[in-house]
Amino acid sequence: MVVRGAKEPESRHWLPGQAEWLVAWKYQPVAQVAEVKAIQFAVGKSGKISVVASLAPVMLDDKKVQRVNIGSVRRWQEWDIAPGDQILVSLAGQGIPRIDDVVWRGGRTYKTDTTRKPL
Repeated sequence: MVVRGAKEPESRHWLPGQAEWLVAWKYQPVAQVAEVKAIQFAVGKSGKISVVASLAPVMLDDKKVQRVNIGSVRRWQEWDIAPGDQILVSLAGQGIPRIDDVVWRGGRTYKTDTTRKPL
């Protein structure tokens, strides 16, 4: 929805970021809470590790969402997402699932330790 002021200033008076005469309001995107079932890691050709969360299926608009890309290992550590957690998922750009927030941690009392090296 766009609301315009009664009088629009002349273009020579416009400044970036100072459009008090015009306001736009957008609807919040549809979001659902989903349970994280598993965390998966994929290594690309360049060696970059990407983290993907497998979810219990949820419907966002007309799309069935079962996986969401978390991004890098560093971002996964910041979110501290583990299986059993409840996360808020929405669609970015009406098609790509994204994580908006961690709603509930699945009863664990520890932080995920990613500093240990495999045996």
